[in-house]
Amino acid sequence: MRWKSIQTANRRKIGVFQNPFLILSQTSKKIYQEARKAEKKARESEDIEDFHEFRKRSKDLFYCLRILRPMFGKGLKSKVSQLQNLTEAQGDANDYAVLTDYLIDHREALELDEKDFELVKHAIQEKLHDLQDRAHRQAKKLLSDSPGAFIKLL
Repeated sequence: MRWKSIQTANRRKIGVFQNPFLILSQTSKKIYQEARKAEKKARESEDIEDFHEFRKRSKDLFYCLRILRPMFGKGLKSKVSQLQNLTEAQGDANDYAVLTDYLIDHREALELDEKDFELVKHAIQEKLHDLQDRAHRQAKKLLSDSPGAFIKLL
């Protein structure tokens, strides 16, 4: 009998008997907070690595909500769709960032003179910034709620 008491106590310590919806909502809240934090840092920074971190946290939130959608009903359908659009825009922006790096690294092999190089680089950078701005506008709508309010939406 003592062994069963120890097992029960250990299960309680690790939360086995907690409400699964409580655990899921707490985890979702943390993922949401991390996405908000990453978006703010990326918005305030010009560093492409900060934008990439924002992309990763947005994808975390997208995957989390996509998995939870069947349990929480149709209310999440719109958010999941909007997050998918956001992560696609972020992915497109990432492609332009990689293209910029490729252009810089392979400039000689591409045989671009200074004028053409700057022209192409400028066009790529302009598109990259447009996509980043679009992602931030989308995120502003998606991540505007406080973490507590976000959880209540679930």
